[in-house]
Amino acid sequence: MATTPSPKSPENDKSKRYDRQLRLWGERGQMALESSHVCLIHANSVGTEILKSLVLPGIRAFTIIDENKVTEDDFDSNFFLCIDGSLGQSRAKIASQLLMEMNNDVKKGDYVEENFETLLDQNEKYFTSFTLVIACGIDNERSLNKLSQALWTLNVPLLLVKSIGFLGYIRLQIREQQILEPHPDNYLEDLRLDMLFPELKEFLDEFPDFKTLTRHELSRIPALVVIYKNLIKWQTKFGKNSNDIPKNYREKSQLSSLIKEEIEFLKEKITNSQNVIHTNEENGDALALGTIELENFEEAIKMINKVFINSNRISENLQTLLNEATEPVRQCSSSFWVMLAALKIFIEKYHCLPLKGSIPDMNCGSELYVKLQKIYKNKAQQDVDKMLKIIQKLPKTPNVVVSEKEVQLLCRNAPYLTVIRTNPIYNELTGDRLKKFSSRLQNGTDEEGSEFDELRFYLLMRIADRFYSKQNRLPGQHDDEIENDVSEMKREFRELCTDLGFNIFIKDELVHEICRYGGCELHSISAFIGGCAAHEAIKLITGQYVPINNTFVYNGLNCTTMTYKL
Repeated sequence: MATTPSPKSPENDKSKRYDRQLRLWGERGQMALESSHVCLIHANSVGTEILKSLVLPGIRAFTIIDENKVTEDDFDSNFFLCIDGSLGQSRAKIASQLLMEMNNDVKKGDYVEENFETLLDQNEKYFTSFTLVIACGIDNERSLNKLSQALWTLNVPLLLVKSIGFLGYIRLQIREQQILEPHPDNYLEDLRLDMLFPELKEFLDEFPDFKTLTRHELSRIPALVVIYKNLIKWQTKFGKNSNDIPKNYREKSQLSSLIKEEIEFLKEKITNSQNVIHTNEENGDALALGTIELENFEEAIKMINKVFINSNRISENLQTLLNEATEPVRQCSSSFWVMLAALKIFIEKYHCLPLKGSIPDMNCGSELYVKLQKIYKNKAQQDVDKMLKIIQKLPKTPNVVVSEKEVQLLCRNAPYLTVIRTNPIYNELTGDRLKKFSSRLQNGTDEEGSEFDELRFYLLMRIADRFYSKQNRLPGQHDDEIENDVSEMKREFRELCTDLGFNIFIKDELVHEICRYGGCELHSISAFIGGCAAHEAIKLITGQYVPINNTFVYNGLNCTTMTYKL
């Protein structure tokens, strides 16, 4: 009798559909995406590329604000508008319809056929409903500054993106981005070999002298046990205390040598204890039973550089955050700062960070690995419980709720917690940070391919906005005025340098490069910049990974990128 297949679970279908991205930011990150509402100002080429890369991973909703109509110029650079009958139609409407077709999980795709400045004038708080505002193709400096100042006041994150010819930039404006899950590229395993807790010490001491074990028993020992046993030998041989660990290359090499010596000793012991089982057919010589491989011991040598960290080590960045957490205003403002205040008390009381609770993969017996894994997980949960008790006693506003899941995340990522704060865009061209970079520009080289060319290009793209606010057109927009526009752009650049108090050299070819496009976008460049901007948007929405701080510039002429903190 044929059986009827059970109906598929929507959650299982979603997990399969988003499998790859779930491996990057997990269920928590996906939930953040699925509850987000993104606003896009202007559905130009780079704008639709960004929104496409947010629609596909499954944001909840988006709204496009664009008063422009589809023109033939859009057909040249924007694939999302190239459909029959779209010419002369609302750019926001056409882009919204096509983007909604890309993912049925997106609940809402709105469009507003108005200028964003009109919306700001009518109701400035309109933008508070958005998780993130992405602004593209704003050519007027006054309009940009107006938007920047309004969103800064409303505390709404702004991602400014522009693509001109072979050039482009991404500029982030956000008051504070708290990152509980920074996903560092490189990290050390926190295994507490310098502060053994009772359960771990009991487990490690259970293992007898390796000399008494068989080949099979030796192969099942976790590499951590091998390191621990030889660590004791190292401490005894070199007159160290019981809590001392190797801290530099020389000391780690000493420990590594002890393990290598033990490997040779055990191989010789096992080989000598084996019987001859066959002879060489060519000359009749006796052969021993194969080559002895102790992979777990070799693994222990490789792990030495990753497992020895001081449990009481606090990075400079984390210490700065801990100091800020004691300020009454911050301590009560959000769950993040409440947890950091609790973390500081935890460190002062227990003289270490909470245990992460994970261990690296090891070649060993599965039952021993699972037992060791449980020991670390149980200890990590004990530290979470201690943090929760501290949090209960801390002052906090009624609307601040700290969940156990958040505390677990903080404990797991405590050494790498990060907070990003940027300067607002509206006063960037007069800010102190730009003055510092300007001094480097003045003192830097002016050779072709200089690392400062990207910053010069960024300043020129921002000056092009100033040009537009005065001329009501982009530099180079009319072929017969390119030379005049180049002269005007150079004059504006000199004025900016005078305001900053520096005399910065600008090469003619850089100014010509800005003017020769007339503000036009190249789709391939817009696609690249749009993809990069979408990555930054996902970081902001999920609260995971560290976003740029704060300006990313792409130079397609040399295929180079630079990041500046302006």
